[in-house]
Amino acid sequence: MTFLNIGALFGLAAIGIPIIIHLLNKFQVKEVKWAAMRFLRESVEKNQRRLQMEDILLLLLRCLLIALLILVLARPTYQSGTKTTGSHQVAAVIILDNSYSMGLTNGIQTSLQRGQAAAEQILAAFPTGSSSALFFAADGVKPVVAQPTFDFNLLREKIRQAKLTDRATDLSNALQLAVTTLQKHEGGESKEIYLITDGQANGWPSLDQLEKQLGEIQKQITVHVVLVGDAAESNLGVTGLRLESGLTPVNQPLRCSIEVLNGSESEARDVRVSLMVDDQPAVDETIIDSIPAGTSRSVALFAKLRTEGYHTITAKIPHDRLPADDQRTLAVRAIREVKVLLVDGTTATTPSQADDFFVRNALVPVAPADVAQYYIKTTTVGASALSGTSFDDYDAVFLLGVDQIDPTAVPKLVNYVAQGGGLVVFPGPAANIDSYNQELGRDGFLPAKIGPYKGDTNSNQKDKFFSLQTKDYDHPIATLWNDSSAGTLATAHFYAYYPLTLTPWTAPAPDAPNPPGGQPRVVLHFAQNDDPVAVEHTWGSGRVILFASTPTIDWNDLPVHQAFVPLMQRVLGSLVERQDEGLNIRVGQKFSYTVSNDFLHKDVSVSVPGQTDPARVVGQVTLVNSLPVVQFDDTDESGAYKASIATDPPTVIYFAAQSDPSESNLTPFSAEQLKSLGDVADVIKWNPDVSLTPKLTSARVGKELWLPLLIAALVIATLETFMAQNFTKSK
Repeated sequence: MTFLNIGALFGLAAIGIPIIIHLLNKFQVKEVKWAAMRFLRESVEKNQRRLQMEDILLLLLRCLLIALLILVLARPTYQSGTKTTGSHQVAAVIILDNSYSMGLTNGIQTSLQRGQAAAEQILAAFPTGSSSALFFAADGVKPVVAQPTFDFNLLREKIRQAKLTDRATDLSNALQLAVTTLQKHEGGESKEIYLITDGQANGWPSLDQLEKQLGEIQKQITVHVVLVGDAAESNLGVTGLRLESGLTPVNQPLRCSIEVLNGSESEARDVRVSLMVDDQPAVDETIIDSIPAGTSRSVALFAKLRTEGYHTITAKIPHDRLPADDQRTLAVRAIREVKVLLVDGTTATTPSQADDFFVRNALVPVAPADVAQYYIKTTTVGASALSGTSFDDYDAVFLLGVDQIDPTAVPKLVNYVAQGGGLVVFPGPAANIDSYNQELGRDGFLPAKIGPYKGDTNSNQKDKFFSLQTKDYDHPIATLWNDSSAGTLATAHFYAYYPLTLTPWTAPAPDAPNPPGGQPRVVLHFAQNDDPVAVEHTWGSGRVILFASTPTIDWNDLPVHQAFVPLMQRVLGSLVERQDEGLNIRVGQKFSYTVSNDFLHKDVSVSVPGQTDPARVVGQVTLVNSLPVVQFDDTDESGAYKASIATDPPTVIYFAAQSDPSESNLTPFSAEQLKSLGDVADVIKWNPDVSLTPKLTSARVGKELWLPLLIAALVIATLETFMAQNFTKSK
């Protein structure tokens, strides 16, 4: 038990007043000689003990009444546990969630605005002499006021300046930094953390992990979780936008896949989806007739890029209560042409027997008269000419049925890919796999090791075959076939193939340089045994793709299937897109994009989404790992950014930041989850109509006992009055 007004306890000395009065009254009795008094002696002696007991009882009641009144003035409190702080000062950290789910509005205020109001009330509830730090947090932490300060005017100003971001929610790092800050803070103040958020269940890390973290914090610091979110009855969000065409040629239709999530508890009907290029009106749109509650629907829309260079493609739905996820933007680079080198490993006398025949026709699927105008330009050379060929003139190189790898060509290929080129490898039926593994596979340049072939190469045994997977395509090259309307790969038959064992890969330490080879990924696999059909990985600024079977119909019939054309187009698109994949980043991620050496040391200015002011200079093109790079790290907003390099005329590069689609799911903590969370933290569900001060004061000082003590004093006073009147009556 503690006392909020401990000085009032000195008033307990007033208990002595009725005692002194009692003693004085007793001493003032005078003895009078009266002869007739002897007749009353016997009666007085009988009542003397009763009178003494009545006087003592009244004296005790009067002393108790005074004691209770003094205790009421002293304001005693009681708090279970060991964290009773009384009226001592507090050192606190206020964490304000500014992730994009906090942009949910009820038509009057956003969740962030309610959070700002709650933060100011928290400041007002601190005892005199307290201090506080202030963090803004989403999936990153921004210590606005890094250390506890007594300057509450500064804290209020910073709270009012809080800006909504389009970042996802992950407050665990903010909690840990707050704990570290308070542990380093010197002073005898009580330590408290206030976490102000909307309680979006999907945006938090594992609840078990969160509870464990809060449980550890609770041992030394009081944690308050203030929930300011407004229940969302409905929310639709654009959670995916992918370019399914692979390549982005000028004036060619580009297929875009758009995913819309219904985060509502009821079905959404007649949802209009629009597709725009740059800032122009919609170039294509459709209406999704129905999206069941809690599910997603994907649609395909088409766009054309009219000029060469950088563009943005935006998918949009009508605005609702959470506007941040009502559109999604993709940055692309439109190309005039793509040059591909095909290295043919055969010595065929007829074109149809050549190893490059099917790949060449899949890359240029037009009539002979239109080949010259088609944007993909192919050049074929023999395997013997590989070492003498300059790769710098080509966007991609295909090794098709090459039996033996020329060691002198390998360094040139490795350097070409590292500088941004693309390489596709189709081993032939007579491939020397030792040559592939020892020459091309050296230092992990190939994404997989090639093993001895499996299957039956006998042309008379075509009833035994392997088939490709039929669903759950997760690699960008193959995701097109998740849409059944795009056709199927399942009908292709593979009679023999080379088993591919992925190259071992270990993630580098945070402070270590990145290895040239990225983590291998399986593009496609066989349905029967999950063996890879194609594997890829990045190498420097380029990409290498390795297939397990031949580019001809020797070991499989895939080249004569309709799906072979879009597959090769998407493979080529993956190689070319590698050069531009840095144009699309996650919100909060640093933009880093390699440009021409001609731009080195030129000033770079950037306009952020929705900016109307002139772009501001953010730096220069600098060397990073010996490459000229444009960098920009203030990407907290989703949408299109415009980077301009100071040339004459300015060189413009568009890039886009995309938000985490999980933020569109606004489902709050359930009652069971809130109860579990309440076991390790003080959970406060707050709305602007209720003051936080009484709740926080009660949580800090415990339950005040003045009211029951005052009631007890009134009872004692009533009892004393009644007894005093009763005792003074004639007996």
